Parts: sequence; C-alpha cells; structure tokens
Amino acid sequence: MTEDPNRKTYRQFQCRDYLWDTYEQMSRELECSVDYLINEAMRHYARTQGKAQPGGTAAPQPMGRPGMPTGAPPMGRVGMGTGAPLPGMNGMRQPVPSPVGAPATNGRPMGAYPNQAPAQRMPPMAQQRPPAPMAPPSGGVLMAVFEGQRYPITKDEFFIGRSNKSCDLIVKDPNVSRQHARIVRHQGQFWMVDMGSTNGIEYQGGRVDRRPIAEGDVFRICDHEIVFTYR
Repeated sequence: MTEDPNRKTYRQFQCRDYLWDTYEQMSRELECSVDYLINEAMRHYARTQGKAQPGGTAAPQPMGRPGMPTGAPPMGRVGMGTGAPLPGMNGMRQPVPSPVGAPATNGRPMGAYPNQAPAQRMPPMAQQRPPAPMAPPSGGVLMAVFEGQRYPITKDEFFIGRSNKSCDLIVKDPNVSRQHARIVRHQGQFWMVDMGSTNGIEYQGGRVDRRPIAEGDVFRICDHEIVFTYR
C-alpha cells in the first residue's frame, strides 16, 4: 500500500534560537505557518540530495526561461516545484561547479579536418503564431476549480494570488506572488494573464504570459493546478 504523502505526525526537535526567530519573521511576512516553512525546507533539502518524492516519483526538473541554456536555473526564480530555495534559505543552496575551459582548436571546430568546408547553417524556424481565441459556450459561466472548490468568474478582472485582501482566488503558498495572475474578459473571451510573477504560469508544460482560456484548460501555478470549465 502506498504511503499517503500528505499525512503529518507531531514531532519535537531542538532548533537554534536565531533560526526560529528568522522563521517566525518569514511566517508573518509570507502569511503562512512556521510548520509549513519547515516542511518546505525539509522537502527542498531532500530534493537537492537526489531523494525521490513519496510514491517513487522523481522530482520534476525546473522549466528554463527562453534564451537560457538547458539545465541552468533562471536568475531570481523561486519555486516549490523547481527545487529553488525559499526566501531566506540561501545557506542551503548547493555549490555550482565552475565550467571547464575548452582546449585550443587552432581556429577550426573540434573534429574538423584541414581544408574542410564549414557546415551550412540551418534556416531559422518560423515563429509560431499565438493560438486563436476560442469562443466560450453561450450562456455558460466560467468556473475556476481549485482544490475541489469552484470559483465563478462573473467580472471583467479576476485576481489569483497569495493576498487575502486583493485576490478572488487565494493560494496559500509563499512561492506564489501576492498578485500572481489575473483572468481578463475581453470581447466575451477570457484570458489568463501573468502579472509579472516570479515563478510564472505553466500551460501544458510550457511557461505562458498570456493565453485564452478554453473549456477544460489546466493552468499550473507553482505546485498548484487550476482547472477551468463552463460546466
């Protein structure tokens, strides 16, 4: 039988006073409990050591920003699902090995023979056009389904984030920005729009800044999925 990854047990441990004071301050700033921050710190450390998640699944690899090399973490990006540390936990970051310099090649590529013509460059791929908006079902109300609860979207701007005061759908996660995203209605079409958040919005495994919402679409914010439906 697979162990429930969400099961929690009361624990006791000794902690340095200055660390506890730091976590209490972070708890107030991020509007979450100290227990939650300690759990996230422990989970992050396990991932940096290559330990598998409960159920034997490997930790997901971080999504790189456009223009950055594969495997290099984006600067300034913090995310639960990406393996980057929480704010204030820079001491737990693993050292990054320095790149090894390439040997001299005498002006020609490695593996090339003298008098060999350089390889022809491939033509650039055509830029993909953004998807065309899909017309919503007539008379239907768009619903955002999050953690089993349905949120009707009945206004032109619907905000998603961590703030209790300014958001319509609240995600209690310190990796989620206070105002992370908003849903905008324009000419009868709803759009998911990133509000310049640190960890961004993912759709079908890729990061998006703005995308029309269709029936059954699933958007991911950090480790949280939000499903949209007119039913």
